[in-house]
Amino acid sequence: MTRGAALLVALGLLAVPTQCFQGIGGLNLPQGALESPLSRCWFVCPAVGTTRCATPPASTLVRGRQMAARGVSALQMKGEVKIRDRVTVHYEGRLDSGELVDSSRERGKPFTFTVGLAETLIGFEQLTLGMKVGEARQGRVEAEQAYGARREDLVVLVSEESVPGVKMVVGAEISLPNGVVAPVTDVSPDGSFTIDMNHKLAGQAISYDIEVLDIAAPKTKSSSGSSLLPLSPERLDKDIARLSAESKKCLLMHATEPAFKGKTANGYEWDTKERGIYSVALGGLPVFTSRDKFDHDTGMMSFTAPIDPDHIIIRIDTSDAQPRRQVLCARTGAHLGYAFPDGEGGARFSINA
Repeated sequence: MTRGAALLVALGLLAVPTQCFQGIGGLNLPQGALESPLSRCWFVCPAVGTTRCATPPASTLVRGRQMAARGVSALQMKGEVKIRDRVTVHYEGRLDSGELVDSSRERGKPFTFTVGLAETLIGFEQLTLGMKVGEARQGRVEAEQAYGARREDLVVLVSEESVPGVKMVVGAEISLPNGVVAPVTDVSPDGSFTIDMNHKLAGQAISYDIEVLDIAAPKTKSSSGSSLLPLSPERLDKDIARLSAESKKCLLMHATEPAFKGKTANGYEWDTKERGIYSVALGGLPVFTSRDKFDHDTGMMSFTAPIDPDHIIIRIDTSDAQPRRQVLCARTGAHLGYAFPDGEGGARFSINA
């Protein structure tokens, strides 16, 4: 159990009961990931007052390799669920005790997600791979591939002064900005109290009963004519080998480069005024153009729109205290940056150089 002033930074947010590019060569954002009880669980980290994921984020290509390492092929038969498909399912999840913990049928609304974009539990994704429309499947997802192991460092003692004017009682719940509801598990005579920031299903395996309702395959060619087909393993390895260490961090592990210091893979500074097209260093898909670039005083490349909406994917990223719209390359799933609603006339795409 941790007592520390560092947590107060995080509690202030509570609601109480790189190098990515090869370089020059109203908010209407594409629809992102849907919210769902199956979303990955992220936690406030008491040590630093920020959030940490049970499993670090990874690009589509990295996630696909993780699945392949577990014996899951990214190439399935035609008509079967595969990585990057948009899949709609009905499902029911139960604990080993038989307790029902989640059911799309009870909500009366199917669940739709894109395979490989970390929009749901990795174990749940694996169960759907290879399924066909109309097929039903049952399978067990262990805790490590569900909501993670239970962590005692997420059971935190909080001083009464951190939430002035609020009298805590055992059983009260505090809603964190990242969607986790932390129950109060103990209240001390001095007014301090203990909250448990573990997901309520942490440490537990879940058995799912899944039925596939629809499979929408990803586009293979964009509206502007660019190929959206995944890179071959050989091409992928070749492109990754050419990346700098900083580029690998940004593109593959979703890092953000230091402000005012970005430089493209072929040497252009983040604030260059040269005209041209910005293409992803991994795969070469053109994503932005200098005509849509503007200065937002953030030290990051900023654009009002992509060169073609088909060339990017927007997904909800809950790794920060507030959910953000993450921008990914539509061909490789590589991390490019984030989209915000405060740009010139609407959208601002804040992109790693």
